[in-house]
Amino acid sequence: MALTAASTILLVAAVVFVAAFVRSALGFGDAVVARAPEAPLVLALGAIVLLYGLSGLLRPAARIKGEKPGLTFLVGLIAGVLGGAYNTNGPPVVIFGMMRAWPAERFRATLQGYFLPTGLLIMLGHGAAGFWTGPVLRLYAFSLPAIILGVWLGDRAGRGRPENRFRRLLSISLIAMGASLILWTAFRPGNG
Repeated sequence: MALTAASTILLVAAVVFVAAFVRSALGFGDAVVARAPEAPLVLALGAIVLLYGLSGLLRPAARIKGEKPGLTFLVGLIAGVLGGAYNTNGPPVVIFGMMRAWPAERFRATLQGYFLPTGLLIMLGHGAAGFWTGPVLRLYAFSLPAIILGVWLGDRAGRGRPENRFRRLLSISLIAMGASLILWTAFRPGNG
């Protein structure tokens, strides 16, 4: 039985919820953070995101054809683990949405419906793991104005744009995210 668009979205969300629960309840993400070397993992994630952004600019017609439940599950699992370990659950889901060629309004609505609950679960998991400290909470408070501005700018940039321009903006955003992950990791004190 082929998955419908709605069931694909629900499957991604369900898998991410399960992965976030496994991470927070069983400590899987904590184990990754505590035991895996961070720099190579973040560099690899940055490279994948950057390369996919470039491919979106160079080959915008590359798409996943047909329903792929196994891929949907894998994307959700990877997003959940990355969210639990490094707060970077977004890139796999954004790439998946681009490759599924979701229309711009559906893309935005899906991601908004995805990021709120998964972000809350990841936040609760980090709180339960003891990652909330005074400096972390202060940095978060200082970042709130930039977050609010970013949400507003993103809404303005994506609203009413032709599909090809929307996809181009997504690709450029992925390139910027991938490059910033690579540069942040490469030039971070203690990594060299």
